[in-house]
Amino acid sequence: MIALIVLGIVLALIAVRQVGRFSIPIYLAMLAGALAVLLFGAISFGDAILAMNFEVLLFLFGMFVLCSALEASGLLEEATNRILCRAASGRQLMLLNIALFAFGSALLVNDSMAVVAAPMLVYLSLRLKVDPKPLLYAACFAITLGAMATPIGNPQNLLIALESGMADPFGTFARYLVPPALISLAVLFALSKAFWPRFWKSRVQKIQGITMIRDRGLAQLSAVAVCLFALLLLMKWLGAGFALWMVAMPPALLLLAASRRRLHIARKVDWPTLIFFAAMFVLMQAVWNEGAVQKIVNGGGQAVSQLGSIIGITIVASQFISNLPLVALYLPLLSKAGAGAVSYVALAGAASMAGNLTIMGAASNVILVEAARRRGVEISFWEFSKFGIIVTLASTLILSLWLGIAG
Repeated sequence: MIALIVLGIVLALIAVRQVGRFSIPIYLAMLAGALAVLLFGAISFGDAILAMNFEVLLFLFGMFVLCSALEASGLLEEATNRILCRAASGRQLMLLNIALFAFGSALLVNDSMAVVAAPMLVYLSLRLKVDPKPLLYAACFAITLGAMATPIGNPQNLLIALESGMADPFGTFARYLVPPALISLAVLFALSKAFWPRFWKSRVQKIQGITMIRDRGLAQLSAVAVCLFALLLLMKWLGAGFALWMVAMPPALLLLAASRRRLHIARKVDWPTLIFFAAMFVLMQAVWNEGAVQKIVNGGGQAVSQLGSIIGITIVASQFISNLPLVALYLPLLSKAGAGAVSYVALAGAASMAGNLTIMGAASNVILVEAARRRGVEISFWEFSKFGIIVTLASTLILSLWLGIAG
């Protein structure tokens, strides 16, 4: 049971995130676990290579390259700036803020939207003379809810879509998760009036847009890459037979081949997440090989595939070990239990919504809150949770009801 012991240690490290004075990133904890099962012989090197889902890794790499170029060029900030500057009131600004970051996170990896959100919203709030906190909170919640709606909105959705063997991931997510995501976003907008009434009533000073483009040549190339990505994504959504990684890799290769800033783009890729995924595949395969998952399910663990169990366990456990490791741990249980599509989308929806409960529920929250803090806007754990608990309860109820009806 070496692999199971190693997994327990890894999950404990991810939960505490610190040993003494040393902070332990979750990707290093997972990498250490993968190396441990290799060194102790719980899995062979050949099996470790075969365990890696290269479709997931290639898709994520392609998306990270595209997002890196968008950030480096300033194109993402430029689009955000142009959209939000159209608001004439606090109400309109809140609506545009929620819609923009929800839509963006559904199509791009949610962490990239979080990287853009804090600096842009703090900057715009100063220019518009409004309180930045309501916009930052709403952006956190919208990013999480928007990412829930598609198989490419966040890494855990991608993992679920590909590891579950869904024949039509986009169609499945559209049927089961787009409606509750849209309803939850509408509820978020309504709740924002109750949460921040003064912001809703505030008058927004009209301002002239200032360009956020930092590299015009890279911005133009990034725009071409985005158009190519959108075309391939549409083709895949309509049923094209190519693999999902083919949606993200051609735009990425275009950027790396044609841009003079290819090294900068490559350096800014989210390598820790890629390392985390590669290591996670190895460790989870070692655990599977030992038969621990099979014993749990055979011993009465079928309850883990029930809708209520999936949603409840996922939302609570994600606060301690983060949603991505939780999903990696849960997927083999669902697979062994012979779970259907509804169980898998319930896992995806709950893992996404878990990010709205507390700051630690999603990496995108941590990214946004830390970036805001560096710009002088403090968001406390309890202040976030005060709003997050209500948003999470509402969206959880909506998800449960919809899956109960549609499933």
